[in-house]
Amino acid sequence: MLLGQRTGDARYIEWGKRVLAKWDEWWATHPEANHSCGYTAMKQFAAGEKQAYELRENIHAHTFHMALLGVAALYNATGKAEYRDVVLGSIDRLADEWVFLTGGMSSTERYVPRRFYHPRNDVEVCPQHTWILLLAQALEWTGEARYAAEIERDLFNHFLAAQLADGSNWSYFTPLNGSAQPPSSPNCCNAAGHRIAGRMPVYLYGLRDGAPTILIYTESEATLHPPGLPPVTLRQETRFPSEGTVTIHVQPESPTVFPLHLRIPSYTAGAKVQVGDNEPISAKPGDFTVMEREWKPGDVVRLSMSLPLRCQANDHVLAVVRGPLVYAYFQDAQEDRVVFHGRRGLYPEDVVLHIDPDRPEEGLKEEPASDELLGPALRVKGVIRARAPIFATSRASSELPGQQEQTLSLLPFANQGAIRGEYRVFMEYIRPTP
Repeated sequence: MLLGQRTGDARYIEWGKRVLAKWDEWWATHPEANHSCGYTAMKQFAAGEKQAYELRENIHAHTFHMALLGVAALYNATGKAEYRDVVLGSIDRLADEWVFLTGGMSSTERYVPRRFYHPRNDVEVCPQHTWILLLAQALEWTGEARYAAEIERDLFNHFLAAQLADGSNWSYFTPLNGSAQPPSSPNCCNAAGHRIAGRMPVYLYGLRDGAPTILIYTESEATLHPPGLPPVTLRQETRFPSEGTVTIHVQPESPTVFPLHLRIPSYTAGAKVQVGDNEPISAKPGDFTVMEREWKPGDVVRLSMSLPLRCQANDHVLAVVRGPLVYAYFQDAQEDRVVFHGRRGLYPEDVVLHIDPDRPEEGLKEEPASDELLGPALRVKGVIRARAPIFATSRASSELPGQQEQTLSLLPFANQGAIRGEYRVFMEYIRPTP
């Protein structure tokens, strides 16, 4: 498809249409294949008539995403609305039903029935790569903030959690609870990691309705080329996502009238935008705020956002979230790692946090993280359970550590590549007693 679009040679576009028309036949001919599915099944998924795991038993998430990208390219080449509807319908269902709190997806590479999901199951990098590409395509087509929000969810959480701190490699698998697979020699996942990292700038900035747009906040700078306007350079000064204030320097090549679009995340409340010395104005969360005026070199916009704490919980486990960042308990980030010559005496499953998930701000205290880590850290009281009585005699087992109360540290999951070791995103908890 891309070759046909770039060269203008219609033969490639016709070939793509013929291939899509054969998908159902090919999948019926080869029932043993399970990496993707036929086009009819894809349409049924987009329409809400089938679940993801019903498209093909043990369907491969990354390959299914790639097939959707092919249909998207076919729409871009032909303009046939059905193709676009199938892709958008599938993206919306995946976002609403199959993406994790951290932005990752699949159970050890596959979309499977719900009962076969578990926080300890492996989460692969490859489907995150093609998922972000799908979201970027949906954002380009629709301009809707929710697609940029899903890109942010993955980039700031599961994608960075899979990356080593020096950016040199990625873990093939990084579960929600457990330990990441040690990075290895070249493979599909560390190649996908480099692709995502290389494309990151286009997920931070873009053009919405032809106007300069900031999609994700982080210390950065980009020069945009809006159609019919001189180049516009946008530079962000910020510690986001650790802090919620952003100073945006607007530098058009010459004074120019245009709308500047800023995405306001849905998790913030009371966001304010101030242009120069003008009065701050309120900005609606979950959408773009648009400021149209004559912009001059040296103009400054200040954005202030709250980053509230919240929990995703059931009756016994929870995950802590602050702004866009999902937090984790890392055993190797605690004051006492309880490691002796590589032997672990304590694992995250031995820890119970004291948090009320309805009022997490009452039990969590922010403090700076160490210089090499993304913060802030969150301090919380908890209990270290008594060790299991593993020895044959009660006398020997009685010498094992008993239950202890401790103050523990939580850090953004994105730090996994720097800390490594055993961790948990979903931790057991009990509500503090009055």
